[in-house]
This record gives sequence, structure tokens and C-alpha cells, in this order.
Amino acid sequence: MAPTIEISDARRSAADREWIRNVYPFYLHDLSEFDDGYYRLSERGLWEPDHLDDWLDLGPDQHALLIRADSAPAGFAFVGEAPSST
Repeated sequence: MAPTIEISDARRSAADREWIRNVYPFYLHDLSEFDDGYYRLSERGLWEPDHLDDWLDLGPDQHALLIRADSAPAGFAFVGEAPSST
């Protein structure tokens, strides 16, 4: 049986925002393989640049979405409507 997929605005829930904050470094790690050096680890071991706060705080043209499979967080998507500031 296929999982039930739900998509919601992550900015409406502190728990959803926290889940994205926790997995975001893994996303940047995976993305860094394809970005020609844009994302890199700082001397403190943090991924830079970090645009997460921009995605979670932007207005109605930016969307931070949490994807759930069978009610459990499974992924996220950042979607910007053109023209996008991020």
C-alpha cells in the first residue's frame, strides 16, 4: 500500500520548523556535491552560507514546505515564486 503523502506550510508549526532545522545540514552536505563550491564548511564546522532563516521568515512569495509520509516527516521543499529573492 502506498503511503499517504501530506504537504504543509512548515512556518505554521514550531515542530515542523525544528525538524527542518535539524535535517537542513544534511541537505547542504548533499547539495554541496553539485554546487561548484558555493556551500562549504566553515572553520567552526557549520555549512555556509546558511539561507534557512531566509526561507523560514520570508513573505508570501516564498514557501517552506514539510512533506509527511504516513504522518511522519519525510522531507521538505523550498519553493520561491518568480522573481525570487533567495
